[in-house]
Amino acid sequence: MGGLAGPEQQGLGEAVCKELGNERLQHAAIDAGRTPPSDRTSRRWTHQGRIPHPDGVERAQRRAAIARLDEFQA
Repeated sequence: MGGLAGPEQQGLGEAVCKELGNERLQHAAIDAGRTPPSDRTSRRWTHQGRIPHPDGVERAQRRAAIARLDEFQA
């Protein structure tokens, strides 16, 4: 994989990154068993609209869904 997300993952990554924000993006990386990105790296991912690891994208999407449910239930 080389750490580069494909075009379909970039589109997902952009929406998820913006929805989650840096802190939740870092927690998604931890959930995926990876070292959490630094604040600078999280901001860069959000700016570029990508998450470089497919498992990170999946975990971030799960966190985003949970966050939406929490907001809906509140």
